[in-house]
Amino acid sequence: MQYSSQKLFSCNRQFARLLYVFPIILVTALSQISFGQQGFDVSQAQYSFAIQIKNTIPGVIAAEWKSPFDLWVEADGVDQAAARNIALDVIFAGKELLQQSFCVHVHNGDFIQIASQCWSYP
Repeated sequence: MQYSSQKLFSCNRQFARLLYVFPIILVTALSQISFGQQGFDVSQAQYSFAIQIKNTIPGVIAAEWKSPFDLWVEADGVDQAAARNIALDVIFAGKELLQQSFCVHVHNGDFIQIASQCWSYP
């Protein structure tokens, strides 16, 4: 059985390309996984507050802490004025419940900020 050297070397080139591309794909995948993980622990007060916001403010679908001071709130199909009102409602509720400085970012599910509001705890 004869093997052409051209066919053998073309397989080696494909294998070499795979060896070159595989580490790049692996590093990219691992960095995306670690980027998506939170690098902080949500306090019990923050956790409870996010659940309360989701259950009590009309139009809010989800609330998630992305950092110790940034609460991202998903509101379905709201315009900028409605998103600003939601952010103000969240700030008003959080002033007494959280007793910490924080910012609220309202988005429509794509994490593109529609409105934001910050409050500084005295």
